[in-house]
Amino acid sequence: MLSFFRKIRKSLINSITLRKPSSPAGRYLLYAIGEIALVVVGILIALQINNWNQHRINKNQIQSNIPILLESLQKDSVGFAEDLMQIHQRKEKLDQYRMRLTDKNATRDTLIKIAKDEFTPAIWRVKFNNLNAYNSLVFSGELKLFEKPQIEVIFDYYSDYQEVGNTSNNSYNSYLTALIQYHERFTTFRTTLSKGPIHDKIWRDIDVNDLGPRFNIMIGLKSVYYDQMESAFLRLLDKNQHLLMLLKEAQKK
Repeated sequence: MLSFFRKIRKSLINSITLRKPSSPAGRYLLYAIGEIALVVVGILIALQINNWNQHRINKNQIQSNIPILLESLQKDSVGFAEDLMQIHQRKEKLDQYRMRLTDKNATRDTLIKIAKDEFTPAIWRVKFNNLNAYNSLVFSGELKLFEKPQIEVIFDYYSDYQEVGNTSNNSYNSYLTALIQYHERFTTFRTTLSKGPIHDKIWRDIDVNDLGPRFNIMIGLKSVYYDQMESAFLRLLDKNQHLLMLLKEAQKK
């Protein structure tokens, strides 16, 4: 490559010399300028080749990371759909409790039967820990290799994912605190007095004016938790599908 440019430089110098003879100093100056030009051109070509090689390496790295990210997102997608189904079923159960307790024919026994025999204190808790693929991209710096629009969508999805996880934990802890207080007041789920004559007597003599408001709090906290999670999962599922489509398109390039 450089020999090719040297031939061009020599032809130009000879052409200039033939037109107008120059002094030795002038010819040396032309020679020096030509050498400098060759070096500059060589550096520019080397930089361009290096950029091409780096671009190729980056593209290959992106293509190797996309399937890993896709697998993680598809796992989220399936999980969100299952979680939404579970939440929907539990919300329906809570709605049934409300309908029975607000019915004009509801009695003291209706409240006690639901609270004692039917209400399940356990809550459907989701753990947001599917972050290995994303964290690996961030810690390795390979997330920066993606195109800017792709980075923005990836970052937005996983930022929301982690925020929903924090909200879920906070809501769960609030519910757990109320549940402990509820258990301290009433013998219910998995206690030593959850069955037998003592248990039956406690519930026969229970003060519904005390039970009613406290049970209402438990139902309310559960409902708030499920409403929050349902809204969050629907939002995350929408972002998940958008990101999946974006990465599949990038995979084809």
